[in-house]
Amino acid sequence: MEEAEKLYLKVLSIRKKYEEIDKKSYLVILNNLGGLYTEKKAHATAFFYLEKAKSVFDELKNEDKDPLYYANIISHLGLIHLDNKKYKEAIKLFDQALDIREFYLNERHIDCASSLSNLTKVHIMMGEFKGALTYCKKVITILEDKLPLYALEAKEMIDTHELLIEILKE
Repeated sequence: MEEAEKLYLKVLSIRKKYEEIDKKSYLVILNNLGGLYTEKKAHATAFFYLEKAKSVFDELKNEDKDPLYYANIISHLGLIHLDNKKYKEAIKLFDQALDIREFYLNERHIDCASSLSNLTKVHIMMGEFKGALTYCKKVITILEDKLPLYALEAKEMIDTHELLIEILKE
């Protein structure tokens, strides 16, 4: 992760120096940095890069806007809100990301499972286990089809859902 951070920051530095990188590439760099810092729990830094990514996204011409990239940005922001126990804000962002992904992909796509897994986590943390179970069942349905193809991506979701099962047993 440290090496990725160095490389992203180097690319960003070059971009600032030469101002020749297109906005879509700049958006990718900002989102990747935001995601990286989200994983590191460096929330203030992550928030800075993700908000910047949102503003760059807004500046893009309509034909250059990829809604799925926007879904990634707001998912990262949702994770920050989740970590900070701002559950309503996290749910709003995760729901938005899910809506975008279901519209542009399909409701059984692995990226939708990621959004549903995030919603499961929020509801668990809020103590709303029935809501968590509803999302959990949807994730499991997707994973049943996708697990062989997306084993690494599914690991975190499976861990979340195993936690839910343990909680519901109590």
